[in-house]
Amino acid sequence: MSESLSPLDATFLELEDADRSAHMHIGGILVFDGPVPGLDGLRARLAERLAALPRYRQRLTSRTARGLRRPGWEDVS
Repeated sequence: MSESLSPLDATFLELEDADRSAHMHIGGILVFDGPVPGLDGLRARLAERLAALPRYRQRLTSRTARGLRRPGWEDVS
């Protein structure tokens, strides 16, 4: 069983699909001082912490529901 997106999140997806110039997502970046880990070290660190981040192991069931239902999240094995 999947967890449905909130009405607001589902609306954002619908708006982005309807109008390619409507960007309803946001992003961020953090800059840290200190040594930069290598790619293998970064992958290992992410792999060991992934269990604590369930949303990062999920994908959308569909991008749009055409007004009939909201898209949801499903686990990816």
